Amino acid sequence: MKVGMRTPSPTRSLKAKTTGRVKRSVKRSVNPVYGIKGVGYLKDPERAIKNKIYHKVTVDPLENMKNAKMPDFDMPEYETEAAPKLGIVYLFALISLLSCITFFYHLFVDKYLDIGWLSVTVVFTIAYGIIYHYRTRNR
Repeated sequence: MKVGMRTPSPTRSLKAKTTGRVKRSVKRSVNPVYGIKGVGYLKDPERAIKNKIYHKVTVDPLENMKNAKMPDFDMPEYETEAAPKLGIVYLFALISLLSCITFFYHLFVDKYLDIGWLSVTVVFTIAYGIIYHYRTRNR
């Protein structure tokens, strides 16, 4: 039995998508157990067990594309996302302040320009500003 990724078949996929509602309704009217979940175990138990094992040990490579939905931007959940926690804002402000102090200490006391602390200061100051703006905007 195959283990791992299943090989996608475009022809079978197309056939599955184009089998229409009329054909299914005709089969349902002729066969009373057609389309009922779990009937495969009654009709052919060996085949049902093999299929169950096959679907457990293999992975569909196109599963994410099949189940993907486009986000609905009109939903209110996208408009009112939760603001960052206040602790994160204070943490970024503290790191920004400490890196700024360290940068100026090296600049004026040790008399050399430390680019590493300057970059840390700039990054955390910008991040603090963005988070603070995002937090105050959603009030």
